[in-house]
Amino acid sequence: MGFAEVMKQLEAWGSENTRRLYAKMGAGENQFGVTLGNLRALAKKLKTRHELAVALWSTGNVDAMILATMLMNPGQSSAAEIQALLKPIRFFRLVDELVSNVVARSAHAEALRTVWMDSADEWVGRAGWLLLSKRISEGQAEGLEVEGLLKRIESEILAEPKKKQELTNRCLVEIAVHLPA
Repeated sequence: MGFAEVMKQLEAWGSENTRRLYAKMGAGENQFGVTLGNLRALAKKLKTRHELAVALWSTGNVDAMILATMLMNPGQSSAAEIQALLKPIRFFRLVDELVSNVVARSAHAEALRTVWMDSADEWVGRAGWLLLSKRISEGQAEGLEVEGLLKRIESEILAEPKKKQELTNRCLVEIAVHLPA
């Protein structure tokens, strides 16, 4: 299945209700309104296809971009390329899919996390805190200064923008669940 066929399938799967819901959540108008279930099923069928993923990402269509995150090979992107992917995103689902499917599985995850957590940008900050949450939930908390993180969360969480605050709070929950001591 090539680029044109994938785009045609995404358009066919589009739903007005999903489109309206995603638009309310910040996805914008360049979307078909495809459910995550359909995107995941198609990604499973297509497997990792980095070139196709890059082409889908370049459309700016939210559904194609989410699918692209599922097809990308995390090892084929530099830290600068990953940062360029994140920079224009203003839709939480796309940020979360990019981080979960690509960034967290790349060799650049830890370096990007430390920079992104400090970002004043709501979406970049969200990505950084999601990376930390994933690291903790996956049992990779060694080397983290947990007491310092807890103090930081306590002092910063209420002043953070809403979408960054959500993931800062999630990180707090992951600490409580996975690092109860």
